[in-house]
Amino acid sequence: YGATTFYTRAPSVSFLDNELSAMVDMKNGVFQFAVLNSCGNAVKATPKKPAYTISKQVRVKGSSTYQSSVTTMAGTTVQYRIAVSSTGQVPVENVAVNDSLPSHIQYTAGTLESNGGSVSSTDASKFFGSGIVIPKLNNGSQEVYTFDAVVGPGDTSSSCTPETLNNEGYITAPGLSGEQSGANVSKKCQTPPAPEIACTNLTLVAGT
Repeated sequence: YGATTFYTRAPSVSFLDNELSAMVDMKNGVFQFAVLNSCGNAVKATPKKPAYTISKQVRVKGSSTYQSSVTTMAGTTVQYRIAVSSTGQVPVENVAVNDSLPSHIQYTAGTLESNGGSVSSTDASKFFGSGIVIPKLNNGSQEVYTFDAVVGPGDTSSSCTPETLNNEGYITAPGLSGEQSGANVSKKCQTPPAPEIACTNLTLVAGT
């Protein structure tokens, strides 16, 4: 290392014990190096690393299947699902999860749930802001968030404009690259009724 030559060997070559105590340096839950207490020898290893994924889906409320996109009328309530999975060899720590609602999609207050349990209004504000933090997600585990939202709230037959609304979910964690996943809602509008015209109160004046 640099100008110094080091020699490496398996601990079993030098020690009779199957286990040796050591001071271990970890960073964001990932092994960096260790030093044996008995002799001060350095220890290197191939660390097991955390990893994670995010999946965002949507469905019309009352339907059975979540999808990557749906088409529905303005004024309809939809349900979003965000699944955060720990896919690495070790737990992932301090995962911040947040959702970015587009214009013309309105969160229904009090509907945010985490693994089927209600989330407080304070944490819901974080979820739709800087992010709600999962302190530790064990490898192979999953945290699932769901919530309701209204498509095109306040739209009328005359003010509504058909459009595709993309809703993105994001995750970040120390030492890992951020990930995101989106779900689309294609908003349709009611066709305005044809105007009705009628002639009333007409008086016929006979010509001379």
